[in-house]
Amino acid sequence: MKQTEVIQALIHKLKKENIIVYNKDFLGLIGLPVDPGNIKRLSAYLRRSGKINNPHFLQNVLKTFQWEETIWTRSSRYQLEQINKSVQKRKMLTMYPGKEALNLSHIIESYLPMNQQQIDTLNIFQKISRIDDAEYIVYETQNHGLFNKKIENQEFLLYFAKSTYQKGMYDIIIRILLPNMLNNYRYKTEIQKIEAHSLGSLRHYDEAKHILNTLIHENLIENINLRTSALSNHKRLILESSDTVDRHELYDLVQAYQKLHRLEGIYSYYTGINLLYLVEMGKILFPSDDRFKEIDSEEIYHKSKPSLSADKTHESYYATMTMFEFKLLLGYERILEKIESFIDNERPHYSLVERTLRQMNLFFRVISTIDCETTRIFKASINLLEDYCALFKE
Repeated sequence: MKQTEVIQALIHKLKKENIIVYNKDFLGLIGLPVDPGNIKRLSAYLRRSGKINNPHFLQNVLKTFQWEETIWTRSSRYQLEQINKSVQKRKMLTMYPGKEALNLSHIIESYLPMNQQQIDTLNIFQKISRIDDAEYIVYETQNHGLFNKKIENQEFLLYFAKSTYQKGMYDIIIRILLPNMLNNYRYKTEIQKIEAHSLGSLRHYDEAKHILNTLIHENLIENINLRTSALSNHKRLILESSDTVDRHELYDLVQAYQKLHRLEGIYSYYTGINLLYLVEMGKILFPSDDRFKEIDSEEIYHKSKPSLSADKTHESYYATMTMFEFKLLLGYERILEKIESFIDNERPHYSLVERTLRQMNLFFRVISTIDCETTRIFKASINLLEDYCALFKE
């Protein structure tokens, strides 16, 4: 087997024996930092067959599993035998005290719970709805040293970042909170996602798609959504960087979303709505291009319906609003009135509505010069949602 194939077989065996849970855990096992750069490199090794041009990585593998360098050129049978022996030996080390007994994490805490001052500050912050009041709390908290890069502040930073993200305060996350997180918090998957989505919201699309594309997650649906988000940042970069849309580039994006949408028959609504926006964009901008006309828009919606009904994110805001977006794109009647009723009754946080607006505004910006019913209904919908968000910023 080639070097990458040996690593693939080794990781598969380690996971099967419950020595590691995620692919990225392998990095820590061989003594490498679990950071975005190393995660990206490992992900690349696991996707291809060939040589690994990283002597430091290879030496760490040899040292950890006590292999001779000749293993890379031996027969597949020999390589698999060594993998099985090494993994079994590793498994025995986890059963009986050995070098692993030097790990003092059960004595020396890797995290400290929030103290009462932090809990009280977080509770106050979470209850605030006005953005200027929230910003005042952020800077007061910073002045009191609760964001300092210390172990006793890490749990507080974690929960404060989540709450800040929910309020749509993306600049605060990138500029103040993330730089003060220690690595075991900074590189949690949930924090990496918050960073990527914050960067995307601040129009740093290249950085956002890089983070999302290198995240490794064992849940297939989550993996699809992460890849969809990475692709969506690439889409925004393309559509916002020029006043004109290249039909072939647009169709390439459509094909990429189609592939993700069909994967394992899951048909995530998050992928589906992004796909439908681009399909309808193609049909409006390029009515003579058969590639867009041949795609069944109704089918995209109906295949996405099961995942819409299963999602409960943010009290079902995303699922409900996405359903309305599907229907707006498909030309269903009286959807604007239903959106208005939903917003009035549910009163969602304005930062959630702003995320919907970003998607709608991007679509409208591209098709705004075309006189059609879709353009008119989207303009009216955007005005409605912008008026709602303005209520929180007066």
